[in-house]
Amino acid sequence: MSKPKPMLFSGSMVRDLLNTRPGVWPAEPIDPALPCKSQTRRLIKPQPPMPPYKAHYTVGDEVYISEAVRFHFIWQEDRRAALTYSVDGVVHDVSIPARVKTPKLGRWPGRILPVEWARPWRGAIKGVRAERLHDISHEDAIAEGAYDMLSSVPPIPEFREYWESLHGKKSWSANPWVFVYLVGRAR
Repeated sequence: MSKPKPMLFSGSMVRDLLNTRPGVWPAEPIDPALPCKSQTRRLIKPQPPMPPYKAHYTVGDEVYISEAVRFHFIWQEDRRAALTYSVDGVVHDVSIPARVKTPKLGRWPGRILPVEWARPWRGAIKGVRAERLHDISHEDAIAEGAYDMLSSVPPIPEFREYWESLHGKKSWSANPWVFVYLVGRAR
């Protein structure tokens, strides 16, 4: 098997991924009242005139969450650290593998760190396809995590609002080509 690859997710996406039951495909939520995430759309760059496309991830790739972390304390004698993930603000106690250089303490890094050893979540790419953004279905929008039982906004408009918050106001109307990755939680 190839080395796990980082996959960048926003805070709300991470929360939706963490609500996905491990080892179950198709994905099921741990808490049915909350969204879970089993699909993610990524812009194809540069935008091609027509297929074929080369995806960054392929079926069978193992992925891990790449997110912002902040280290508070490092205990050198047993290589443990106290860190906070930007997504939840909770301090976690983690082991630092011997192969990893001791992280710096303090402020949030200016970039996202792919600290695959610090987050126990692992996913596997179950499917990949290329499509236009507007081809998203009602079911796809729910699989993207655009579903809130307490909201009156239907899933596709909710996903559109989220997409524009990430990529800009006119990004939805441009109807770009995207890769749709089906992601299953491995652990």
